Amino acid sequence: MKNKILLLAIFLGISYAGVAQIKPTLMVMPANAWMTANGYTQEFNNQGTTDVIYLYDKALREDRDLKKIINKISGLWAERGFPLEDLEAVLAEIKEDAAEDNMRTMKDGSEIAKNPVDVLFEKASPDIKFMLDFDFVDDGFDKRCDFNITAIDAYTNSPIADKQGTGNGDFSRTEVELAREMVYAHMDGFVGQVTSHFQKIIACQCREVRIDIKNTDGWGEDLESEFGEDDEELNVLIEDWLSENTTDGGPNIKMVSENKMTCKRVMIPLFYQKVYKSGKVKEKKMDTKKFAQQLQKYLKEFDITAKVVTKGLGRADIILGTK
Repeated sequence: MKNKILLLAIFLGISYAGVAQIKPTLMVMPANAWMTANGYTQEFNNQGTTDVIYLYDKALREDRDLKKIINKISGLWAERGFPLEDLEAVLAEIKEDAAEDNMRTMKDGSEIAKNPVDVLFEKASPDIKFMLDFDFVDDGFDKRCDFNITAIDAYTNSPIADKQGTGNGDFSRTEVELAREMVYAHMDGFVGQVTSHFQKIIACQCREVRIDIKNTDGWGEDLESEFGEDDEELNVLIEDWLSENTTDGGPNIKMVSENKMTCKRVMIPLFYQKVYKSGKVKEKKMDTKKFAQQLQKYLKEFDITAKVVTKGLGRADIILGTK
């Protein structure tokens, strides 16, 4: 294990002692509960299924204090050496990039809708989401801040640290100052838990993601069709490939049918070897999309066409029988 961490240090151009100082990238943003309570949501039709999306751009425009609060709390993390992705800046990049369309069209003419929130996180690629839910209460004597703050792994959407409570009342403080103080009082605990979580990722050299394989009606084959010299079912071939290419010997297969295969706790490596046409080999960061594309390439060996559709940072769907 020590040798693996040393190799990681060499790759990143830092000393072995510096590995322990590697910090995750964070994005500070309002929590879903805050967005819902303040009316910054919209229903999104995703192929007949109604999803809720969060209108971050509108919230930043209309709530004058929200941007100030995010900036203040981002500053607390920056003071402790954590790299940050700015929510407003990422939203602006997405808006300016005409190629970043929320609707992906397959070559056969069918469409896959992409949730704009997924587009946001894929563009920013933070390791940790720092979610803020707060409300200011004026009881006539004091103004106080009720809060719930949560650090979430952006790949698994699992909570890393959480704190809720009520800040000290103070009429002399602005709401922005009260919000900053509510987080500042708990920063040491959050820093410790976030750092510990990320160091576990660095130590195991892996990330947890989810891969779903889905069939299309017009393909003519399915996950129970047999392929290869040994006439093995496609779902078995996929499971064997995942077992060989993940860091822990294989995923947790939650469901297998002729039309769908759900693979959770897929532990993908942090890096992969990129071989260029010149013959040069370079180690690059692995992500869910790249890992799914490697499986897509493997399926081509059986003349199976497939399309990779990412859903946020930690999930990818592989759609069989279409490109």
